Amino acid sequence: MSFFPIYLNLRGKKVVVVGGGKVAERKVFDLLQAGSEIYVISPFLSEGLSLLLKEGQFQWVADSFSENLVPSDAFIVIAATDEEEINQRIYDFARGCGIMVNVVDQPELCDFYLPSVVKKGDITIAISTGGKAPSFSRALREKLERMLPDDLARALEFVSDIRDKMKEKGIPDRGKILLGSAREIVERLTGGESWSETREEVEGELKDEV
Repeated sequence: MSFFPIYLNLRGKKVVVVGGGKVAERKVFDLLQAGSEIYVISPFLSEGLSLLLKEGQFQWVADSFSENLVPSDAFIVIAATDEEEINQRIYDFARGCGIMVNVVDQPELCDFYLPSVVKKGDITIAISTGGKAPSFSRALREKLERMLPDDLARALEFVSDIRDKMKEKGIPDRGKILLGSAREIVERLTGGESWSETREEVEGELKDEV
């Protein structure tokens, strides 16, 4: 099955997670990073979710799933229960309401997948296997996290700053120039060079441009 990769702005949008176990806990934690307004529908909560609830991180509907418990303006629904019949009900309801839905570990009941994610500052790399093998996505994520240096986040801020200065000066071909610098930075940092050495070299190459 072919999916279109996309990054969603979930800040302030209502996301419903049905389920209160460990799987739901991981989904809620990830959604909090996106600034979502989260509703958890479940008669129980895991220890981790209970701690997040005490911190006021989400709203808890302490009940088993019922269609009338889902806010009418929900943007996304995630089914994280271990009951196939309930998951099917959630899917049917969400699709009937035009709400995007993800049923954990049932790719045939998903409008979208939640990928494995590598983050280095504002750099986000999402990995998906199309629902075939989440463990494979996780293995790739772990490998990339070890391979990619944290200094990439600092490098991004540097390139962003240079880009702004070039735009202010109206420098032609700045896209081509920045791409060349970005490629060099990535090669140097992933090759083991320090950020201070890389920055000094690239600044010298760009001194006539900025």
